[in-house]
Amino acid sequence: MKNLFIALIGLFVFIGCSKSFKEVEPEIEINKSNLGIMEKFDISPNDTSGLKIFGLAVKRDDDDTIALLGNKQEKLWVQILHVVDDNYKKITNFMVDGVFNDRIEIDLGYGEKITNCVSYLGWSQEINNSNYMYVYSSHDYKNFTITKDKTIIGSNDINDVLSWIICDDKINQSQIFYWNIFADGYLGRVYKNNNSAFTPHFYTYVCNRKGEALYEYKDEFKDYTFINLYEYIKYSDNYIILQNAETDEIVWRTQLEEMGQIIDGHKPKIEYSFQITDNTISYTFNITNYDGSKETKKIKIDTVSGEIIRACLNFIQQ
Repeated sequence: MKNLFIALIGLFVFIGCSKSFKEVEPEIEINKSNLGIMEKFDISPNDTSGLKIFGLAVKRDDDDTIALLGNKQEKLWVQILHVVDDNYKKITNFMVDGVFNDRIEIDLGYGEKITNCVSYLGWSQEINNSNYMYVYSSHDYKNFTITKDKTIIGSNDINDVLSWIICDDKINQSQIFYWNIFADGYLGRVYKNNNSAFTPHFYTYVCNRKGEALYEYKDEFKDYTFINLYEYIKYSDNYIILQNAETDEIVWRTQLEEMGQIIDGHKPKIEYSFQITDNTISYTFNITNYDGSKETKKIKIDTVSGEIIRACLNFIQQ
């Protein structure tokens, strides 16, 4: 993934923001001499009317797809591409119904404000040498985020972060850097200077689908299974526990029967897997005793009440 990020740093040109909110970008005539971007990124001529391209976005943990981003008559236009050896093949494209605002005014305090905006590319330009890149996190084509963020490539200015949150065809803006999906929402990094003149510090938050920060994310959460934005399930010492991540409150705790056998003072080794469907979680425990004998136990639990719905009998694997 790092290789793709590095490659993309060399794929952008910074054109600069227009000087006025009312300034209109001139239409670019499409002809045989300026088809570079169209050919490289598999753009249909039928899609070019009113379309202004402003970047490419990568998706974490996915080296095979990339998103081409554009503004088409004040609507967000996205084309998903399959990537193989720097060749781009269109998978699909779509537009978001909500109004797309390509800039954000940031209040710095003390009467000072700055405007952060996208950088548009000409059709005949070669896309390279930009300081800007984009990241997208997607649940589906109606719920996703796009983030422009210079801090990940060395900028010290936390005001360089600009994100769009698309939620059911509504588009909102934020200065949170959304970097991955999480349960029904996202993980977002909030940058703060903390009186440091050089390096901004970031704090990771769990955010809902609207992009709103809910509570701070802890490193240990990566070891737990979240069934929604607030609650996670974990197995520990013959207990299955549902706990609130924000408050640490235990919603329910279900004790299981002892599994395996203690032989000569040695406890069994227990490995488990699980599957969540609707309001149930099904566990499969694979147990290896000290003498080498093996057992398997399957348990299904109601995630709302914590009650055991079904538990199969242990059986010995010879």
